[in-house]
Amino acid sequence: MSQNKPISNESELLKIQVYADYCHTIFTLKASILISGFVGLLLVLLGLLYQALISWFIFYFGSLLVFVAFAPALIYVFRSYHSDLDQIQGYLSKIEKNEPLPEFKDMRKR
Repeated sequence: MSQNKPISNESELLKIQVYADYCHTIFTLKASILISGFVGLLLVLLGLLYQALISWFIFYFGSLLVFVAFAPALIYVFRSYHSDLDQIQGYLSKIEKNEPLPEFKDMRKR
């Protein structure tokens, strides 16, 4: 019976590792998409500026608007990732106390 307990903990730790990898992948995907969109819009503004279709003032104002539009979304992505890390820490605490973890499909649900 004592041999089953470490195997159980190892499978629970593996479940947490897979969930942590999932959280990190989602965070990286969302952050990459947001930063790519931010840089893409700045490049569009820069292209318009170099073609003399807009003035420097419009370029700077547009850059500020793009930043203001993307900053809250990026902050949200970072906060949700940190809450996922807190959840992972809670799962690790449960393992230390020998409490059962939820099913893998239920780990993402809060």
